[in-house]
Amino acid sequence: MDTMLVNHLQETLRLIRRNQTVPLIYEKLLVEIREKRLASAEEAIPSVAELAKSLRVARQTIQKVYDRLAAENLIYRRPNERNWYIRNLRQSGSKSGGIALLLPIAFSEYYCISQESGQRHFSIYSGMVDRAMAAHVPLTPIRMLPLDATADEIREWIAHIRDNYLGVIHVGNRTRHPDPPLAALCRTADFPQISVNWENDLPWGGAVTISPESTIRTVLGHLYELGHRNICIAVRRAPEVQEGSYVFWDRAAIEKVLHQTGLFSRHITFLETDWHNFDESIEEAIDPLLGSPAAPTAFWGRNDHLAMAVIHALKRRKLRIPEDISVLGFGDIREAALHEPPLSTLRNPTYELGYTAVSQFFEHLKKPDAAPSAIRLQPSLCLRESCSRRSHAFDQIHGT
Repeated sequence: MDTMLVNHLQETLRLIRRNQTVPLIYEKLLVEIREKRLASAEEAIPSVAELAKSLRVARQTIQKVYDRLAAENLIYRRPNERNWYIRNLRQSGSKSGGIALLLPIAFSEYYCISQESGQRHFSIYSGMVDRAMAAHVPLTPIRMLPLDATADEIREWIAHIRDNYLGVIHVGNRTRHPDPPLAALCRTADFPQISVNWENDLPWGGAVTISPESTIRTVLGHLYELGHRNICIAVRRAPEVQEGSYVFWDRAAIEKVLHQTGLFSRHITFLETDWHNFDESIEEAIDPLLGSPAAPTAFWGRNDHLAMAVIHALKRRKLRIPEDISVLGFGDIREAALHEPPLSTLRNPTYELGYTAVSQFFEHLKKPDAAPSAIRLQPSLCLRESCSRRSHAFDQIHGT
């Protein structure tokens, strides 16, 4: 072991409080492990007992440090051995490409969309990169084959992934059906695959998504608290998607969640729009809704674009937001804060989505026979000026 490192740690430990010991040792070992100074790839690093004795600290302290390094995939134990070893992916036989990051579009397009959506997509990517870097594992964007790829091209593509990468993390999908390359990859169960922001029931790993139950509870809980009961949910009709994946946010899926959570009510209505031309769909559907006996006093747009389109349609009908009708969005894109009025919305934990996806990937590497799992994170309310308490004046005008 590096004697200078031990001496430096011993001197530093005399100057700090006891509760700072673990993070200090961790940070110093982290630097040394990354620079491969503590041991070569073929040698064990000091045991818990050896390092504890050298630093004159409790074994439990060193054990906590080693557990943290192991959780971050930096050190490992060989079967039936007590020694710890530095995780060296290339020399231990792991795939040199690390984790393949499968994007449904070109990375340049992904970056542009991230800019337009207030870095929402790129924040997912940032979380993945930070977690992979902490474990010293490469994260490599790879291209999706075109929809018209031949069967031979698809086989070669999957073989290339299998031979060069530890597995795949999917960031969204193309929402195209059929999608032969994606279908073939999803049927491949001999390496880990994790999806981010889309659900699946496929046998190869798991998913990290936003919890639909938590989302519905948050939305309706906030609107109910403001006195709204007649609530309209604006959603886009789901396109056909890859077999095995779910579109959690079409009408049928939301109604299912409403029933499961006990929140279904006859006072909840839906405004369904086309997938692409949702502005025209809203214009056609909104007048019958506003003229009904149970006209909504609040709208929830399944995404911020839908919510802002609803606001524009309401304004064209001389309705005030939020004095007459409240509107809530989902996603917190950049335009939401700049809109007039500024849009109240739900903010996704995008960084945590990416970070958690890579952590889950590492868990599947450790336990390849584990059953697929889904981790669902919770969004948070971002309150601005498009929601307010129910307007009784509006109720009187519309007889609700």
